[in-house]
Amino acid sequence: MPKDLMNHLLTVIEETGILFVDITPTGEIIDGYGDGLSNCHHMYEFIDQRSKERLQSIIASDETSGVSDVYVKTNDTASPYLLHYIQDQNLSLLLVPYPDSYMKSISSLMDTNRKLSQLFEEKAQLEHQLQSQMEELRMNSITDSLTGLYNREYLYEYIFEVIDEAQWERLTFIMIDFNQFKLVNDSYGHKQGDQLLRNFAEIITPYFTHTFRFGGDEFVIVTMDLNENDYDKYFEQINEEFQKCSRIASLSYGKTSISKQEAQHIESEEDIDRIITRADKKMYENKRKR
Repeated sequence: MPKDLMNHLLTVIEETGILFVDITPTGEIIDGYGDGLSNCHHMYEFIDQRSKERLQSIIASDETSGVSDVYVKTNDTASPYLLHYIQDQNLSLLLVPYPDSYMKSISSLMDTNRKLSQLFEEKAQLEHQLQSQMEELRMNSITDSLTGLYNREYLYEYIFEVIDEAQWERLTFIMIDFNQFKLVNDSYGHKQGDQLLRNFAEIITPYFTHTFRFGGDEFVIVTMDLNENDYDKYFEQINEEFQKCSRIASLSYGKTSISKQEAQHIESEEDIDRIITRADKKMYENKRKR
């Protein structure tokens, strides 16, 4: 190539930012023209990781020529270049920088993506907060604020849910109340009475997952397919633990059960109240026997 033409070509390369590089199949630079190449001995030092993987893929392929793009590292940034390549024993690369207008479009697009990502992240956080607040409101609506047990309103909702389930044969209702609870309040004050209610909730929870505060010192337990031996064993242990909390008050129990067939006839809260009344009567019968 004539010297004048070569000098002109080098001037064009310098002014336009075009890079021309010959590399070996392992990425070593054989020859190169363009800004930044003079101190670079390996092509992989000159491009980012994704571009390195793309170039390795080109070398590993059977393609003799083609077009792709790479990101050339300059200082702390990586700039996009259009890549033309010819592959023989070695690989000849012509890298043409994208115009400023393209770079501005890319920059604008990246800014938009960042803003969208931020909005999506904020949206996800708000949804999570809303979900947490809804769950908290739901729990507040179905639990008793003093004891943390389920409340009377949720008792009816839960029973209607259970009736629709197939995996049970006998549904047992257990009524519990405190003996001499008024005496506890009169002797030690209502704060001590409230603490006794909380103590009972802590005692009963490990034994039964669905205990409801029915009102005052009355509680209802709903359990499926309760074994009679377990019933006696549980309440013996519960009584022992409760006696450690109060020398005055004690517990009375009464239970009744319904079959799956009986449950099919439960259509209202009044029907549930009638079943609970049966357990309540059993409880007072047990009280009279004490």
